[in-house]
Amino acid sequence: MDYYGYAGAVLDLDLTSGTKEVIPLEEDWINDYIGGAGLSFKLFSHHHKPKADPLSEDNVIVLGVGPIVGTGAPLGSKVFAVTKFAIPASEDGKHYVTTAIGGFKRFGLMMKRAGFDHLIIRGKSPKPVYLHIKDGGVEVKDASPIKGCDTYQTTEKLLSLHPGSGVVANGPAGINLVRLSLTIVDGLGTLGRGGFGAVLGSKNIKAIVAQGTGGIRVARQKELFKKAKEIVNLIKSQDIFKTAQDMGAHVFWEMIYLRNMSSGIWTKDKFNELYGMVPFTQSRLASEACLSCPIGCKTQHRVTEGPLTGTEVKTTHFINTANLGQKLELEDYREALKLVDACNRAGVCLYTFSEMADYLSRLLREGKITREDLLGFTLERNLDSYLEFLEKIENREGIGAVAADGWFALSQHLEYDALVHYKHSRGIVKGTDCIFDARFNRLDSSMISQVVNPKGGFQAWGNFGGRLTTQDVPELYNTPEKENLGRLTAQSEDCMMVLNSIGACYVIVNTLSMFGYPILKTLAEIYGCISGIDVEPGELKLKGERCFNLYKMLNVREGFNRSDDCFPRVWLEPKETPERTLTLKTLYAKKDVDKQMLEQILDEYYRERGWDIEKGVPTPEKLTSLKLDYLK
Repeated sequence: MDYYGYAGAVLDLDLTSGTKEVIPLEEDWINDYIGGAGLSFKLFSHHHKPKADPLSEDNVIVLGVGPIVGTGAPLGSKVFAVTKFAIPASEDGKHYVTTAIGGFKRFGLMMKRAGFDHLIIRGKSPKPVYLHIKDGGVEVKDASPIKGCDTYQTTEKLLSLHPGSGVVANGPAGINLVRLSLTIVDGLGTLGRGGFGAVLGSKNIKAIVAQGTGGIRVARQKELFKKAKEIVNLIKSQDIFKTAQDMGAHVFWEMIYLRNMSSGIWTKDKFNELYGMVPFTQSRLASEACLSCPIGCKTQHRVTEGPLTGTEVKTTHFINTANLGQKLELEDYREALKLVDACNRAGVCLYTFSEMADYLSRLLREGKITREDLLGFTLERNLDSYLEFLEKIENREGIGAVAADGWFALSQHLEYDALVHYKHSRGIVKGTDCIFDARFNRLDSSMISQVVNPKGGFQAWGNFGGRLTTQDVPELYNTPEKENLGRLTAQSEDCMMVLNSIGACYVIVNTLSMFGYPILKTLAEIYGCISGIDVEPGELKLKGERCFNLYKMLNVREGFNRSDDCFPRVWLEPKETPERTLTLKTLYAKKDVDKQMLEQILDEYYRERGWDIEKGVPTPEKLTSLKLDYLK
């Protein structure tokens, strides 16, 4: 068949046997699963062995990019990695299957120009290697030149060996099978909170390099150019655009503070003084944008004075630096930048690291645990101590070896259950710390998604809640309830799966929705221009629903059900901050939420999805209606 938007092939690599196979992209795969994350789940299901150890050679990795990537569409900038992740998601040792999502400068484009939409990695290499994907094939190369390198050093050395390539770099933590590990893509974006680095490390993979010279055909180039120009001009016409180009995600400072920053330590005025506009401006080096992005939500930072001069942060937003700084009471933003840089270089998730460092140092300071409980380590609330703790995690030494295995291992070792005793937590779901604390955000669809999504707190797929309109989903508001949060969450997740399957960036799409653009209509138009496959918005959303149910069933096979969709206990407890006391409230802040209401929301969610309400899993009838009978 003729491929437009798609490279047209899947590369299947078995590291154990050394076999390589190029598989043509099937038309049914495209029609039913689109590409990106959706098709990656489908390909993963072909080789998936339920209950396999995520760090064994039986685990499978599928990397994928969507059909809009590399076409000039101003929102095609995401790469996806599906696997069973290393972080334990339950006390009895279950592990979830999910997709990691990362932005890139070159990797996704180069993978498609090399001729592949997806890469399947199976088995295990007998020695440390890196993969070099290039023009229709792949070479498994000796990793000696990058042995011992951090993520940034790995990227730089491989770029010197393979100029113009894209690089997914694994850090020392991933090589040492730290379950908090992630990878860095093109020195720009993170990929794989929850142990993707460890899964790569278990296969002896230090990095993946993509390099290609092929082209990517577009079905209706003039129409795409017109639509792309319309989108870019709309964004540029907004007053906030120029500020966003200079400030990146920091332009939303006030909103983000209200949503996520208050940790009960500093007043808003003090927080602004320490991590607001002045520190941001003093350290800002340059804006960073993913491929084809007209905004550039990331900013590079460099320390220009003091003992930490020269420290640079190339990855993540300054907002994350501020979040970490307040969590760990670092009053000097330069120290927070240093710690973020160290986490990125090691390949350790800074969210989980900061939560664990906060929890342990608080317990020690309050006298609830001793130095002996930390295996001889005194974790104090200062930069040097945090850096030492990070090094222990990275190298699996002492208490770091315990923390490297996740929250359940740490709780068992201390005999203090973090799910119960960590009062300053944002919440822990399925072994993962939440991105957002619902007491600051109110209980909207993105908060609920952190609970019902198989990936737990690491994911907030309900971000479209409040942005969806009747143009997108006509049936969304056809309900007597004014706040059917279960319905809103399910609809939002299906739309997010569409984004993740075509390869679109949420930040750009959400920005468009703020200006009144109907999300699904826009995505359907762009997808049609690129692929030549014209679909109605409702049909596109149905494909997203199919992919989400496939995602869910892969986790049902791992033993997950409603009992694992647990709201964090701390959300039901009052949160004291220097400025006010916060309680969990409904979306429109009409009343406080109790445990019974949370269970009702779960009922609403499962009912909206057409799942078994008691078990919280898709029914056979639902699977049949979505052409997923093979999963029964």
